[in-house]
Amino acid sequence: MANQIQVLLTFILYLFFFGWIGYRRGMMRELIVLGVVAGSWVVLQQFGNVIVIITNLLGRFLGILPTGALTKGDAALVEALSNAKNWVAPENAETFLFLIWVILLMGVYVLTGIFVKDGKSKRNGSAAFFGAVNGLFYAVVLLPKLAQIFLPGGVTTATATTGDVGDILRTLGGSLGVVGRSLGDLWTVFEAQRPFVLLFLLTILLLTAAGTLSGSGTKAKKS
Repeated sequence: MANQIQVLLTFILYLFFFGWIGYRRGMMRELIVLGVVAGSWVVLQQFGNVIVIITNLLGRFLGILPTGALTKGDAALVEALSNAKNWVAPENAETFLFLIWVILLMGVYVLTGIFVKDGKSKRNGSAAFFGAVNGLFYAVVLLPKLAQIFLPGGVTTATATTGDVGDILRTLGGSLGVVGRSLGDLWTVFEAQRPFVLLFLLTILLLTAAGTLSGSGTKAKKS
C-alpha cells in the first residue's frame, strides 16, 4: 500500500508540474499543442509506413540528380532509382518517425509561444487542465523509452511496445487503474480524519470557484 501511495503522489506531482506549465502558457496554446502532438502521433502510427516510403522515394530522387540520369532516358532513370540507397532503413523506421514527432513537439511549443499572444491564451483552470492532459499523454508515450534508460533491465511490461493508438489507450487505462487503487489506499490512511479531509477539499474547491468568479467580475468591469 505504501508503494502505491508513493506512486500516486509522484503522479500528482507530475500532473501538477504540467498543469502549472499549462496555466502559465494559457489555454489556447495548450489546446494547439494537444491537437498537434496527439494528432501527429496518431497519423505517424497509422500511416508511418507510407511516410517512410515517400521519404525514401524523395531521397532516391535527390540522390540521382547529380548523376544526370533524368536526361538519359527511362531505362537509365529506373536503373538509377533502383540502385539508389534508401534514406530510412527498415530497422530505423520507428526511430525516424519518433524523431519527426519530437521535432513537431518542440516546434509547436516554440511557435505557439511566439505567435499566440497572451491576450488570446487565457490563464485559467482550463489551461491547467489541458496542460495536465498534455503531460499525461507525454507520460504514456515517453515512459517506456525513459524506462529503458533508468531501469536496469529495461522495460518488461506491455508498455515497452507502446506504439499504436490501441496500445496507448491500454497503457493509459492501466495507469488510471493504478491511480484509482492508490487513491483508495490513500483514503484508508486518513480513515480517522476523513471529515477534516473532506472539509479541507471543500474549502479548496470553494476558494477556487470564488477566485474564478472574482476574476470574471474584474474582467467584466474593465470591459
